[in-house]
Amino acid sequence: MQLHLNTKLKRLLVLFAAVFALALAVSPAAWASPAASTAGNAVAPAVWFNPLADKKDSCKQSTVPCKQADLSIKKSVSRVKRSDDYIFTITVKNNSKIAAEKVVVVDQLSKRFELEYVKGPGCKYGQTVTCKVGTLGAGKSVTITIRVDVEPDNFKGKISNTASVSASTKDPNTKNNSSTVTVTYKRDT
Repeated sequence: MQLHLNTKLKRLLVLFAAVFALALAVSPAAWASPAASTAGNAVAPAVWFNPLADKKDSCKQSTVPCKQADLSIKKSVSRVKRSDDYIFTITVKNNSKIAAEKVVVVDQLSKRFELEYVKGPGCKYGQTVTCKVGTLGAGKSVTITIRVDVEPDNFKGKISNTASVSASTKDPNTKNNSSTVTVTYKRDT
């Protein structure tokens, strides 16, 4: 029994020594930074936690490349001749090399606009048009068309309208995630 216990203890000590030797084989610089080189066959951990990083931003907590997709949105408007109608064209583009997941476009229409129709993927409409585009591939774009009528007919003035895009995939540039157009309405006579 004593011999058997000593054998297990010896094996445990040999295993501990091997792990300790492996830890010593990795230079201190490699443990400080994932970009530093490792000695021999030792491999540094793949994910590094940065306690000084913003805890809400997992991309800052790791040196493993984060999945990010830069979405942009552009809105334009044209008036339908001899009518009180306007057509808004919204183009959303994925400017990245990876797909953007759960892409959603929202357009809160002015109370001056009465919605006539919406054409686009996953669109539900009312005074707030919401289009659940889903996955938008790398370099791809999608177009949404909204037709509205100005109410009341005797209104004169400017009407602004903004559309925005968001996704579950982190966007490194949110400055191009909304687009506003302004129309100056005066009824045709």
